[in-house]
Amino acid sequence: MLTIEKLRVTHRTRNGTVHAVDGVDLTLRRGETLGLVGESGCGKSTLARAVMRLTAPASGRILLDGTDVTRLTGRAAAPFTARVQMVFQDPAASLDPRYTVARAIAEPLLPTVRDAAERARRVVALMDDVGLARALADRFPHQLSGGQRQRVAIARAIAPRPDFVVLDEPVSALDVSLQAQVLNLLVDLQERHGLAYLFIGHDIGVVRHMADRVAVMYLGRVVEIGDWSDVVDEPAHPYT
Repeated sequence: MLTIEKLRVTHRTRNGTVHAVDGVDLTLRRGETLGLVGESGCGKSTLARAVMRLTAPASGRILLDGTDVTRLTGRAAAPFTARVQMVFQDPAASLDPRYTVARAIAEPLLPTVRDAAERARRVVALMDDVGLARALADRFPHQLSGGQRQRVAIARAIAPRPDFVVLDEPVSALDVSLQAQVLNLLVDLQERHGLAYLFIGHDIGVVRHMADRVAVMYLGRVVEIGDWSDVVDEPAHPYT
């Protein structure tokens, strides 16, 4: 179980301190999808980066199966990094333009899979898993379509065999014709690998397609959380 307790992230500006994430509590259970919705600028992506330890929280805790991982560093953080992965909104920005598809997917395997032949085998299996043709292995990101790039990003995320994946608006940068394909892929991967998703978006229809539960975020706070029938059909907060 991934638990967020009283998480607060602040940014300093010329006019003072801004609470980008203000005392958020969330729980993500194994195998479920928790949708996080809200308008742009409400703190969704900042929360995602804090969960991934890319942004340091001002206070609060992130617990993985009861262990506080908020301030882990170095080798102590390696187990958390392997178990919690992220797919970013823009695949073009999240992939190294100098890396081929095969190298990009292999990179997360380097700490744990020392044998080069085994890494190559795992890369092929991951490409098959996400629906990438093996002929693309030597291509670079600029030679791929947007949908193909996002499939590479998803393959990278599931390469370490995580339990939890943070999906930060993973289809918003794609054409509408590709969005359904990637969403269906994510559902299929979840069923086959038992993944839990924190699915972040501002399109409530897309999130509803994916999520078991939904949390509504407004001005850095989660103002409502629960099952779809409770939150969307009978909202208790005016912003919802």
